[in-house]
Amino acid sequence: MRGSGYRTSSHFHCPRRQTGCGPLKDVLAVSGFGGSRVAATNSANPSFSIPILKLSMISSPSETSQPEPQPAGSLAARARIQGAMFLFRLIRLLGALAVVGSVLGLLAPFHWIPDIISQLSVQFTFLLVPAAAMAWWQQRMWLSLLCFLLLGWNGAKMVPYFQDPADGLETRRDVVVFRLAVFNVLRTNEQFAATLDSIRSADADFLYLMEVQPAWKPYLESLREEYPYQEVRTDPEYLGVAFLSKRPWRQIEVIDLGYVSNPSIDARIPTGDTSRPDLRLIATHPLPPFGELLTSSRDEQLLTLIERFQDGEAQLLCGDFNLSPWSPRFDRLCRQGALIDASLGFGLTPTLIPLPTILGGIKVDHVLRNDSIRVHDYKVIPTRHSDHGIVVLDFSIAPR
Repeated sequence: MRGSGYRTSSHFHCPRRQTGCGPLKDVLAVSGFGGSRVAATNSANPSFSIPILKLSMISSPSETSQPEPQPAGSLAARARIQGAMFLFRLIRLLGALAVVGSVLGLLAPFHWIPDIISQLSVQFTFLLVPAAAMAWWQQRMWLSLLCFLLLGWNGAKMVPYFQDPADGLETRRDVVVFRLAVFNVLRTNEQFAATLDSIRSADADFLYLMEVQPAWKPYLESLREEYPYQEVRTDPEYLGVAFLSKRPWRQIEVIDLGYVSNPSIDARIPTGDTSRPDLRLIATHPLPPFGELLTSSRDEQLLTLIERFQDGEAQLLCGDFNLSPWSPRFDRLCRQGALIDASLGFGLTPTLIPLPTILGGIKVDHVLRNDSIRVHDYKVIPTRHSDHGIVVLDFSIAPR
């Protein structure tokens, strides 16, 4: 035959040859070159797929299997975008938790679970700030408004802790200043000697200890020279308490209250100045409110103790209340007892740090006072062997 076999072969016949298509162009298309990828099989001539497959197999491997290299700049940009997306998702998740937790905290007077959740109000407040900003940036106005409302609600309760106390700090030098230390030593703490050094460092006139095990007895006895007046009731579980004083008391009583007959200390201590009233100090440690029964027991124990106060006394109520100042139940306690949180004006220093440090701690150890007590200083001394810090209050007693 004359001419090329390609022209006369029916096997390679392509009815679209006049339009510029051909086996080479289709091979290039299948191989990824020459425009967009097309299917290897020609629907008009199925036999056309065999030579295309054979021709594509002899294409250069470097042209068919090697992906185009990504520039280093594009990889870095992709990593930054992925990091930003992860950060946005994290802010959104934590913001959602803060919103839900803050809303549930409003229900604290009615159920024990919201009451526990309300103890994390400080954490919720910090998380609501970026959540509100991101919602505003994304123009989700209703969500942004909700975040700002909850932020204002939580923040309003914390503002007094950064303001000066209502009566101001006592600055006179001609008054007797007492020091009270309140410390939960932790039931599982067996570092007695080291913990005793921390207690000594507080240099308190009155010392109230909680979760005191029987093994603490000889160590407390070693403090007899510094604290000659001691009232100690140990317990192998969480109910052990001890009250130690450098000054003699006029009267002291151990009161069993609550669901499990939890002991509390009620002491009357003369100030040595007839122009000033005696100090009435009540110290207590209710059980943690895990469940409706224990929550009710805690509330009843605290409210029963404030009823023991009498007019004309310099009053202090102290201890690990297992109750945060952000709970409405704490407000009710202060309101019914006409008591003031002695830590107002000294910041939000946590007293219990059971969580990872990044989450901060919570404030459950308190000293409440009445108007006859003048605050000089307040601080929390961190310790290594307990999950609580030592709450230290310097105070004086106003004249009658």
